[in-house]
Formats: sequence, C-alpha cells, structure tokens
Amino acid sequence: MVKGAMSTIYPAVKPLVLESALEQSSRFHSTNLLLSDVQLMHTSPCTLNTDVATSGCTGSPTCACATPVAAQCANCSTDAGAINNCGTPIFTRIHYFYPPANAEVAAAGFTDPWGVMDDPKYGWTSEPAGADGHRTIIDSVGGDYSVAGFGHAAGTGECWATFDVGDFGPTTTAPTTPPRIASAAPMPFEGAAGSFTIYATWADTVGGAPVDLNAVVDGTCSVMTLELGTPALNATYSAQVTLATGCHSVFIVGDDAEKVRTTYPETTAFTIAVGGGTCADFVAQPAVTCPGVDGGVGGADAGSDTGSTPEGGTVSSEGGRGVVGSEGGSVVTGSGEAGSNTSPEGGGLGGAVDAGANTGGNGPGGSGMSGNSSGCGCRVAQSTGTTSVWAAFAAGCLVLPLRGRRRARRSGRT
Repeated sequence: MVKGAMSTIYPAVKPLVLESALEQSSRFHSTNLLLSDVQLMHTSPCTLNTDVATSGCTGSPTCACATPVAAQCANCSTDAGAINNCGTPIFTRIHYFYPPANAEVAAAGFTDPWGVMDDPKYGWTSEPAGADGHRTIIDSVGGDYSVAGFGHAAGTGECWATFDVGDFGPTTTAPTTPPRIASAAPMPFEGAAGSFTIYATWADTVGGAPVDLNAVVDGTCSVMTLELGTPALNATYSAQVTLATGCHSVFIVGDDAEKVRTTYPETTAFTIAVGGGTCADFVAQPAVTCPGVDGGVGGADAGSDTGSTPEGGTVSSEGGRGVVGSEGGSVVTGSGEAGSNTSPEGGGLGGAVDAGANTGGNGPGGSGMSGNSSGCGCRVAQSTGTTSVWAAFAAGCLVLPLRGRRRARRSGRT
C-alpha cells in the first residue's frame, strides 16, 4: 500500500536524503518529550539552553532545560496542545541544530515503523485528500522537504512509552545529485523467523535503471526487481528472502549503466534481528560476488559511487485534526480531540496539527493505531494539494527512517 484509497495522487520526487544534523535534532526532541513525561507536542516542554546542539545533550531535561517543565505541560496535561507556550518554539529549537529546517512530523505511542507509515487505515501514506499534512511533508509536496532526520525514544513514560520525530530541510542543503541508492531497509525491520522483504531505492538521472542490483544477505545475493517508480528519478526495488532466528547482515550493491559500482551502506552492512535478541547495528560488509556486469563485488572499490550510511528513526501515524495558519506574524492554532478506539486495532485518536503559511489550510487527519497513538506535523510552507500524475510515492519515504530507529532505542533511552 503506497497511498490510501482517498489520498491525493502526487508526482514522484527525488529521494529523501539523510541529514545528520536533522537526525540529532529529531532524536533530541523525541528524548526530551519522553524524559519530560509530557504529551505529544512540537514546542519544547521547557525553555531550552541555547547550546543544546553543541553541548552533547541527548535531550534529557537535566542538560536540555534552562527552566523546569512548565506547569501547563507537566504531568501529562492535555491542555497545552501541540503548539503552546510551555517552552522553546519548534523552529527555534530545530534551528539550533540545523538553520535551514522547515518542517517537522511527530508521533507518540507507536512501535512498528512500517505499520504506521503504510497501514491502509492509519498510515501516513493513506491520509485522505485535504487531511494529508504528514504525507505531503514526507513526500515534499507543496514545499521543499528534501533532507530529513528521524529520531525515536522509548521508555516507561506515563504519558507515552514512545515518541517519534522527523525533521526536514530544503533542497538547497541536499546533494546536487542524490546518491543512486539513498536508502534501504527490511520489512519487517525485525521479527519472527520467516519471509522478509528487502527494499532499496534507486535514482540515476543520467543512466536510469541499474544494470544489476542485489540485496546481499549473509553473503548471499538476491536479485532486486523494480516495484514502482521511475529509476531516472526515484524508484523502489525489492527482494524476498527467508530468514531463520539470529542476526543477519544486509547491504545493497548495484551497477549503473556505466558500470559504476554503488553500495549501501558504503563499507558496512546493517543487521536484521530475527527471533528476538540483540544484534549490532552495523557489521563488516562481506566480500561477495553477485550476478552482474562486472561481478557485483561488495565493498568499496576504485569504481564505486557509494551511498549514504543509513541512520535515523521513524515517523508514525496520527489522529485528530488541526490547523495552524501563519501570515504576517499571526498564528491561529487548532488541535485534535483525544478519543478512544475499542476496535481490534486498539488505540485512539490524538491531537494533530499542521502548519500553513498564507493559506492556513487543514492539518492532517487520521486515527491512532494499537497502543494508543497520536501524531502531529508542522511546517513552514503549506501544501497546495495540487493533483498531478503520480509516478510513485518513492519508498525512500518509507525505508529511510527505519534503520537507525533500533539504534536510537538502544542508546540509553529510558
């Protein structure tokens, strides 16, 4: 499922590219929300120290906050709303880390990054026309959101056990030519032994489709085939593999039309934890020969055009509806209404907010998934909602956030 039945059809765009400063920003905010034990919000729950981007602070209130969490936001208060006066404003915070940043999506209560992204009922790619604020931010519609970073924090907070944040920036900060393989990830990203799908994106404005593309799993090559999209702009490729219990290494290797090698990650392999247990996030990339024009040997070599190292977290679904319109300094805020859901999916509606410059259009809508979930999205520029021929959602939107989420979850989040 790459779009909902009622979703607006949008054109394909170039791959979403990882930006490490935005990763730092999003991880900081997700951790700050979790450890401050507050409801989901874009505004920081306290006034932040201005050096949080350079001090090494992870987001813990002990190093992040210049003042205590405001009473308006403390103790899981639902009165504040996603945009509030409790602490540092959203873009002041993000700009500490990355001055060009122009959008953010956030969510709480989710555990499965794939489900909340493309679930046919609740996923961001299923948001209906007029209420698809998250989808348009992620898909760079109505604005330029071409680089991103994602953060995830999990613990035992009384308000929410998990928070997910994605921060975005414009093309001006992205590579002129995106890496041929901008992202890759498994589906599911971990789980019981059985069938897994390995996804990767491919974009080559000059040569188009790769002459060979393989997912190398534990040193064994699996040919990846085109699933959707346009390889000259952005396309999704996939391969099915069967995995037993244990830790499995994965990297992608391909040759373009000029026989130039691309690997993702550059020289390492990410891992899939199957059947429980803990795996290293990255391991050495094994030497292997795959079917291909020049052998498809894994690892960097003299003819390589390497991709990016996958990091980041994930973004999640949302509930409620809201409006934030801004023009000439005026802001009007609307928030979703909390609710409950007794269906088999569980969960409940949450407050959702979307920002719109000039138009002040509707924010994202939707409903929570299992575990009681909510979400919100905020941007500098509002989506126009223009419909045009849709080449592909370009699963870079889906696969880019997944890998580092496990790393964030393991890196001291309480």
